[in-house]
Amino acid sequence: MQQQPATSAQQEAIREVRSRYERGELSFEQFRYALNAILQAQTPEQCQAIVSELPAATQTSVFTQQAQALTPVAPVAPLPTQRIVGGIGELKRMRRPWQMEPYTIVRLWMGQIKLDLSLAALPQQGILEVIVPVGEAIVYVPREVHVTVRAFALIGEAKAFGEERNGIFCHLNEEDYPPQGTPAESAPHLEIRLKTYMGSVKVMRVNGPVFGIKDMLKEAASQVFLATLDAVKQNRREQATPDGERHR
Repeated sequence: MQQQPATSAQQEAIREVRSRYERGELSFEQFRYALNAILQAQTPEQCQAIVSELPAATQTSVFTQQAQALTPVAPVAPLPTQRIVGGIGELKRMRRPWQMEPYTIVRLWMGQIKLDLSLAALPQQGILEVIVPVGEAIVYVPREVHVTVRAFALIGEAKAFGEERNGIFCHLNEEDYPPQGTPAESAPHLEIRLKTYMGSVKVMRVNGPVFGIKDMLKEAASQVFLATLDAVKQNRREQATPDGERHR
């Protein structure tokens, strides 16, 4: 039986990959490939090997950063915007790496929104706007990110970092910093705006991807159960059908 990876090793590898992406050392394709490989790694040694294979910072990238620092400030351009929209049901980003633009809008008219930012390539400065008029929205944020939360629920509840407001006209404004040891200047800063008219909105800290091996096993078991149930129903229908009708 293969040994399961140590949670801390997998989380540390994910943090390293994200940090290199945020410093401009990795393209989004390299970030996505490395993150997928780490999520499928079976041992801490495999996690470390994946990180070791990534390209290191090059002299060119350092010169580029210095040149950008000396470039005159240009007029402020509109932020690159991403829209993720749904109607009724579920809207999730929980299993695969995805990219978050500096201004990302997520809207679902009725249902549940779940976003795992530990799987996302985050901008250094970004705004995430989540709107679910009726339903629930949960945003999972890695601990090394500086977060400002602006939440509103007309009827329902708003939760973030242990603080909670519930009832009517609930407003929640919170700010949470990375733990000590994370350089403040390199930590991404996200402003998360959540809104619901009837429902709940939540922001939760996580150490790594939420959708783990246990969830995958549960989903696989559920699919096997449904397939078995369908086979049993089909068998009963065939047994209940007379032979004459079956051959027609």
